[in-house]
Amino acid sequence: MSNHLLTAGILLTKPQIITGTEKLVAAMTPWLIGLVAGIVALVEAYNGICYMQASEDEQRMIRKKMKSILFTGVLIITIVGSVNFVFSFYQ
Repeated sequence: MSNHLLTAGILLTKPQIITGTEKLVAAMTPWLIGLVAGIVALVEAYNGICYMQASEDEQRMIRKKMKSILFTGVLIITIVGSVNFVFSFYQ
């Protein structure tokens, strides 16, 4: 990865804030995706146990909560992946 740009014969360098942010996003992405996936899996497992022990009315409420948690987890992972994808163009 080169931190130098050559424009009209002038050598420009990327500001340190840009290269630092790129490195931070690259290092943070796998950890954040793994953390979100792990938390969603644990919460879904807990809600699955609660679902098996609940009455019919409670099951409906727990099912809605499980769908909401799963949707939120997928949304967060998609956003994190998209940010990493966008920053990959700046390298």
